[in-house]
Amino acid sequence: MDRYTAENRLLMTYEGLTDDLIGPEVAKSLNEFLGQVPGVEPIHPDSVACVWRAVVKNQPPPQQAEQIARLQAAAVNQAGTQSGVVPQQDQPQPQVASSAVGVSSAVSQQQPLSATSTGGYAAAQRPVVASNVRRRRLDPGHHDSQRKGPEVPRPYTPEELDKMMNMLQEVAIRYQSQDVRLYHIMMGYYEKIRVERLKLSPDGVATPPGGFF
Repeated sequence: MDRYTAENRLLMTYEGLTDDLIGPEVAKSLNEFLGQVPGVEPIHPDSVACVWRAVVKNQPPPQQAEQIARLQAAAVNQAGTQSGVVPQQDQPQPQVASSAVGVSSAVSQQQPLSATSTGGYAAAQRPVVASNVRRRRLDPGHHDSQRKGPEVPRPYTPEELDKMMNMLQEVAIRYQSQDVRLYHIMMGYYEKIRVERLKLSPDGVATPPGGFF
């Protein structure tokens, strides 16, 4: 904020960029802002929303989705080859001994069981392939900016939350006269943390000067 003047900076938030409603408009602002830099050629305004859906929401156009699907399939095959796992359709069928034990020791040491056998090949080998597939360089379509996953608790202490609120309040008040939008963004984060802070300890949370917004 101190280094760049208002016309030479762009203020945007993660929540705004990834929002289903205003996200494309935020992306258009970014496209226009970058287009002011000498040597930077922005994309056509009519294409911004399409690019936003592909990059931020991982929803490419149909023709690009087909290409990504082909690349993903090739990446899976590459991952299996690098990990030493032969694709299922190409795997040699293991020789099963006639005894009740199941697989002979020679076969069990040299050849993995097929996915249809009872030796547990699926449980033993599938995580290896899955871990490789999750790596970004092997999955061209894995770039959703809003990742889905389990709700992981964030065990912040009241003191830590107080420090966050103090920092947000300090920034908001410091630049309130320069950029009122920044003030509202900081105080919006402040209010979200304050709600969580009150859940831990209802006492000791002071209202900032001028209210929350």
